[in-house]
Parts: sequence; structure tokens; C-alpha cells
Amino acid sequence: MEFGVQAIFGPSDPVLGAHIQSICEALDVPHLEARIDFEPSSKELSINLHPSQEHMNKAFKDLMTFLNWTKVAIIYEEDYGLFKLQELVKTPAAAKTEMYIRQAGPTSYRQVLREVRQKEIYKLIVDTNPRNIQKFFRAILQLQMNDYRYHYMFTTFVSIVLLFSCCVANAKLMPFNMWAGRNAPITGCVEKR
Repeated sequence: MEFGVQAIFGPSDPVLGAHIQSICEALDVPHLEARIDFEPSSKELSINLHPSQEHMNKAFKDLMTFLNWTKVAIIYEEDYGLFKLQELVKTPAAAKTEMYIRQAGPTSYRQVLREVRQKEIYKLIVDTNPRNIQKFFRAILQLQMNDYRYHYMFTTFVSIVLLFSCCVANAKLMPFNMWAGRNAPITGCVEKR
């Protein structure tokens, strides 16, 4: 601090971010961050650019209602993924919404997606680590869950560029319908290589 630190930016990790936040409060240093904050109380010297989980869940519910999703699978990778979506699970968008909830990681994506396919669920909400997104897309392709019937909504702020590059890297011919965090819907078809 003695060298003239004016503010601290980040980190995006929820656990480390809370620690840095408390240090900044103790030292009266402004803190700018973009992370999920499980304690959304107002902080004096902090600005969090990440929308609150309450607003995210409302947006998911509104989107599900608008698109008339009545049968939905929620696939989450880490335990806090389900914690983030608990409000969505407790009070679905419509009373008639049927939800199938499963935890899956890179080693179990295929198994869980196969179960979803067998239950004839075509709308999926996915909360996965962006580092594993290519493995997730590979499982989708291997199970041929990439036709016009399937719609995917990603809860993490995955960039359109990352999603599109993963589709191109894994696709022979992959039509897709995806929503990614704050980004606009991604709809289209990747050409055969």
C-alpha cells in the first residue's frame, strides 16, 4: 500500500474474492470485482459488476416462461452450482414445470446426458466450469444431442467466442440453440469441416 495502490481489481473466485474484499475494507482501498457474491449486502468501498444471483434466477425464470419450457434438466458441476440455482429449483417458472436435477463432471457428462436424452428432456440449464466446456460439447456430439430440439442455457458467463470456438472445434455439422449468461442467444449451424 505504501507504493500508492489506488484500487484492487478482482479476483473472480468467490472464496478468494471474499478474502480480498475484507482486506480492502480493513485498509480502506476501493475494490472492483466481478464475482458471484453469496452475501449481497452493500459494501462501502466495493463495486461488484456481477449481477446478483437473485436477478440471475429471475432472468432464468422469465426466459423459461417466455420460451415455455415445461420439462427442464439442470446439470451442475460443483456443489455451489446447485446452491446458486436453488431459488430456481424451489419455485420453477411455471407450476407445471418438471425439473430433473443432476450433478455431472467431465467424467460423467456422457452418462448424465444419456439419462436426460432417455427421459426425452430437450431443455437444459447447464452450470459447468468454463474450462470443461469443450468436454461437455464433445459429450453432446457423441450422444447426438445437437439437433434443433435441444436448447441449452449456460449459467456461467461463458463468452460467445468460447462457445462458438468449442462448437467449431467439435463439429462436423452441429446445429445449436444456446443462451450464455449475459450474452444474446446463439442460434445457427456450424458447417462441416
